[in-house]
Amino acid sequence: MACPVCFGGEDTVMRESLNAGIGVLMGVTTIVLAGFARFIVVLARRAREAEVRLPPSRAERATARLAEAFGEGGKADTTAGVAR
Repeated sequence: MACPVCFGGEDTVMRESLNAGIGVLMGVTTIVLAGFARFIVVLARRAREAEVRLPPSRAERATARLAEAFGEGGKADTTAGVAR
């Protein structure tokens, strides 16, 4: 019921062809996976570079202004409702 290749038949040409086919399929799979990995690395690098080049966001600018207005670390004196 099974093919002679599976049970160690004497057909060396068939066995060599089967091994070559398996090798080709493994090679193609490796190349495709390496391409995905490279793509992810490139995206990560571009994201890091874009993050460095971004100007400060509106929230960051507002936080900096509040820190300047209230002094140390943006903490206000809440006793009289007046900023330090």
